Amino acid sequence: MEDIKTLQVVKVRYDLGEGGPSYQEYTYLSEDTLTVGDRVWVPVRDKNCPATVSAVDVPEAEYKAIKDIKTIPAGSKIVKPALTREDAAREAGTLVTRPFANTEAPEADPHDLKSLLDAGAASIVRTCPENDPRVLELYEEGKRLLALAEERLIFDRVEQGRAADDMAVIRNLRRALEDRRKEYVAPLRAHLDAFNKAFKEFVGPLELADSILTQKMKNYNAAVEEHRRKAEETNRKAMEVAREQAEQSGTGEFSVDITPVEAPASARVVRTGLTTGSMRDNWKAEVVKPDDVPREYMMVDMAMLNAIAKNHHDKKPVPGVRFYNDPVYVNRGK
Repeated sequence: MEDIKTLQVVKVRYDLGEGGPSYQEYTYLSEDTLTVGDRVWVPVRDKNCPATVSAVDVPEAEYKAIKDIKTIPAGSKIVKPALTREDAAREAGTLVTRPFANTEAPEADPHDLKSLLDAGAASIVRTCPENDPRVLELYEEGKRLLALAEERLIFDRVEQGRAADDMAVIRNLRRALEDRRKEYVAPLRAHLDAFNKAFKEFVGPLELADSILTQKMKNYNAAVEEHRRKAEETNRKAMEVAREQAEQSGTGEFSVDITPVEAPASARVVRTGLTTGSMRDNWKAEVVKPDDVPREYMMVDMAMLNAIAKNHHDKKPVPGVRFYNDPVYVNRGK
């Protein structure tokens, strides 16, 4: 740690964007002289995050127990005006996307982000949660609660109450993180759904054309194979009749025409100047008599069994199944 006597000790609150400043304050050393209200870039883990100075010249009694205080380097003060949407996208690494629309977007310069944003041809989506001060604050609080949970011993009602309070805080923080996750995911999911819907429509004619031609190829191949089967059967029967006539004549003579009926060539492979295609075997299973299917091929309906457990507890027995109660802890904030 650098010599604290030569540096200013300050407290800051992380800037959480629309969520405002963080509730918790964090202690830092500063190489520059700062005043309350200054906005600065502060090191958080291996990243830098914006923060607002909430206290300066912090008394030693408030920080002497802290083992490792990070330093705000000289020149970290933020002096420029609040970031615009497009500047925030560039500096914070947010993702800029062009949502699908059924109508052409207003004319916009494809090389100018502000033009795209104003025209509605692009949008800014939050990314990099590992750089989000609010997420990091919740994460650090989660690690602290994990340590408490590992050390907590519940041996009386007082400790049980303390554990209940911890669980209430834990679940509130989990909900806060889940809400934050949704803030990241929802816009992406909306774009993803729109993209998938658009491309499903775009590829529709090709999929239908592929399906139609595939079925016609199957039909043709089946017709050729049936023609081949009939021709081979006709030739086989003619040879049998010839043998019988030859045996009966005593001279080996026969009158039946044994000129082979020409069988068409197999249609399973087709070669052209563009491609080589073939009908590949693709075996599948179809259940035609469910009652005859062996037990090892059956699957237990756990959804139905869990519904029975929920509605009837252990009052509706099912052979081979044990219904049991596995309590879950719930809390209701006051």
